[in-house]
Amino acid sequence: MIHKSVISNYNDTRRILLKADDYLYVLPDKALIPYISNYTLTFPKENLMTDQYTVIPHGSSTIVFHFDGNQIYGDLFGAATKANAVGKQANRSVWILIIEFQPWGLFPFIKENQSELADKTYSLNFVNKQLENLILEIIEKSWSIDFLFSELDELFLNYLNKYDKNGRYQDNLALKMAAHHIIRENGLISSGDLANYAHYSERHLNRIFNQYIGTGTKTFARIVRANRAVQLFQNPNHPSTISHVADQMGFYDHSHFTRDFKSICGVTPAQYLENMSDYYNEISKY
Repeated sequence: MIHKSVISNYNDTRRILLKADDYLYVLPDKALIPYISNYTLTFPKENLMTDQYTVIPHGSSTIVFHFDGNQIYGDLFGAATKANAVGKQANRSVWILIIEFQPWGLFPFIKENQSELADKTYSLNFVNKQLENLILEIIEKSWSIDFLFSELDELFLNYLNKYDKNGRYQDNLALKMAAHHIIRENGLISSGDLANYAHYSERHLNRIFNQYIGTGTKTFARIVRANRAVQLFQNPNHPSTISHVADQMGFYDHSHFTRDFKSICGVTPAQYLENMSDYYNEISKY
């Protein structure tokens, strides 16, 4: 099984997003990038994060394996539309492996209506026992970073090839086009304008968003807008006030921005700024 000492020997600059002594963020194979945004391997230090350490929602699903020193557990976190405190579990783990999907990326591997999984956590064994067993086998055989990630790539590529052979859904084309448009527009687009852009009715576009992403179009746009606001707050070169970010994000007033931000992130902008180190937002989607 993998040990953190091998992180220092991994130097594939084509794939590394972030690297330190005790964590590594890596891109998947190019063919998987439309579905998987990154793999993360972390060896939490004692008191590395507070128990309140919280992930800002990003409308995506994750598969998480963690080892507590005795047993490996695999969990599926459905599309996140609410902030999720993860610090307590992380601080109890020897290592954590995270497979972070694009907002629409989980469906080819777990063909469930994604709205039924949204904001829920399941044992991966319950949702897809075969997938859990295959990933566990890879983890148990892995003694190097190269082996771990190349085997994960091969596993997910095999799933994707089967998905391709069974025929891609035409709805996927409109879905990705519309989702990318929301991201490009920083979430500042109406449902009507989005439907016109995708050449689908608002009702049908909302249905396929719920099926393949797990949220409706309005919720997804609000998640994107909240993540953009967080990025503005975190920019060390151009520190932003709450009023400035509210204006940049197209809100009519400070109070409207505060309500919308809190509905996604669980705290007000002021509370977020006071405890910024307790929050993590996705680094490779938006």
